Amino acid sequence: SSYTVAESSMEWLAILVAVILAFAFLQRKPSKKSRESTADEDFDDIEDEWIVTNYQWGTSHREAGWVALKGGSDVLVAGFARRGGKNLLELLRPGESVLELEREPTNPTDESAIGVYFRATGHSERALIGYIPSTLSGDIAAEFEPGLPLSPELRRTGFKQDSDAAFMVINVLVPNASDREQYIKK
Repeated sequence: SSYTVAESSMEWLAILVAVILAFAFLQRKPSKKSRESTADEDFDDIEDEWIVTNYQWGTSHREAGWVALKGGSDVLVAGFARRGGKNLLELLRPGESVLELEREPTNPTDESAIGVYFRATGHSERALIGYIPSTLSGDIAAEFEPGLPLSPELRRTGFKQDSDAAFMVINVLVPNASDREQYIKK
């Protein structure tokens, strides 16, 4: 069978992401502070410790009638550092990378879990990079039917040079009120 350049580059991307994640997992250090809460609580004083990048990314969703879900602004992606987040930040490029949200009703730990995935534009392979905090995903599952479209808007990322510590903050976007009305549980 013939082997195309596109198939080769997708295969190399998948291998690269897998190697980075495996290396980061093996090199990780235990965190002294849980990063499972919201960004506002944990990162009030980040300028001294963290190298932070703020983004104006995802505006196309806003122009298309998407809005931040109530309680879905400045959401810290749980588990990002444990999944090699610091190394993934090097691959994250606006216009070249895509973040996606996906409900995981078969997740053995939490049936209301919402995974945050990363993939390079033009590629079908993606990597799980964290989760929406369970309090927010539980609220979404309780209020909305499973078909509700969800989209992440990257707000800010950060890392420490002398450790594996890293974070990602997103907004959880949903269609405007009239378009999401059909998904409200009755």
